Amino acid sequence: MFYSLVEHYADCVIDYEVSDFRKYGAARSLVASITFVDNSTLFVKDYLFGGGSRKYSYHWQTPEGELLSRWDNSPHHQHISSF
Repeated sequence: MFYSLVEHYADCVIDYEVSDFRKYGAARSLVASITFVDNSTLFVKDYLFGGGSRKYSYHWQTPEGELLSRWDNSPHHQHISSF
């Protein structure tokens, strides 16, 4: 799925790197980065566990390292209404 997304958005992507991909039976883990045409980078950590649960973290930043956006499903801000 990762490669099909990169291919689908090829006009926006100038480079990508998969630094780790592992299969553990039905479980999977992916660590990757995608560099876009504006030189911003999306850092991806995505884990799919055997029982179907998932843990992910997407961190998008400028070339200077400034945060643009971050998405994750870590339960560290349970007091926020959108948790």
